Amino acid sequence: MRSLRQLEALSLISSNTQCGITKLSSMLSISKPAVSRLINKLEINQLITITFGQDKRQKIVQLTSQGKILAAQHDRLHSQAVKDYLDILDNFDNNELLAIEKFIDALNQNVKL
Repeated sequence: MRSLRQLEALSLISSNTQCGITKLSSMLSISKPAVSRLINKLEINQLITITFGQDKRQKIVQLTSQGKILAAQHDRLHSQAVKDYLDILDNFDNNELLAIEKFIDALNQNVKL
């Protein structure tokens, strides 16, 4: 079973050539050690390969064929979810949308990730 974070990482690797640990850490907003653990799991599951840059400390992450399939599935599902959310939001007027936005802002300020 793949976690949402793993699928998100696969999608980011798919759309970013020469993707390394530092870049993934920044894009996922998680620490480098957390990215290293994530990358290790993806490599064990044969979803990525790791090569080294000119500086042997730099790891370059690339998708395997199975990783590409999962990344594409994630991207399709993500696009469909966004479309579905926008369709739902089309049912609200501007005042209701402002209330929803205010609620989401308050929720984001109070939720610890």
